[in-house]
Amino acid sequence: MLKGIKANSSLDIIKSAMFGVLLTVVLIMILAFSMKFIDFNNSTIRVINLIIKIIGVAFSVILIMRKIDSKYLIKGAITGLVYAILTFLIFSIIGKQFSFNLSVIIDLLTMALIGAVCTVIFGCFKKV
Repeated sequence: MLKGIKANSSLDIIKSAMFGVLLTVVLIMILAFSMKFIDFNNSTIRVINLIIKIIGVAFSVILIMRKIDSKYLIKGAITGLVYAILTFLIFSIIGKQFSFNLSVIIDLLTMALIGAVCTVIFGCFKKV
């Protein structure tokens, strides 16, 4: 557990990230269904996947921001990181292939950064 983050905050971060992952799974299923009718090229699918991840992290951050009163930036980054870890584990299990490489590390860091940025953006609205 990180110093300065209470146990209930950690549980809230995990729950928020899990709801973000659930939203991601639903959006990926919608994308897979739409691929039956629309022919996407690989670069388009990558962009859509990135957008779906950003939506998932943003949703997770919105949920956690409702429960926290301090340390927004750190908790947002941790929420993004937990979200990235959970999505990596779930999609690795679904794909039956665990491949931990540089792109996974970049994804983890990117989602943590997006989580932090989302807390800054949503924090402006929370204080208004």
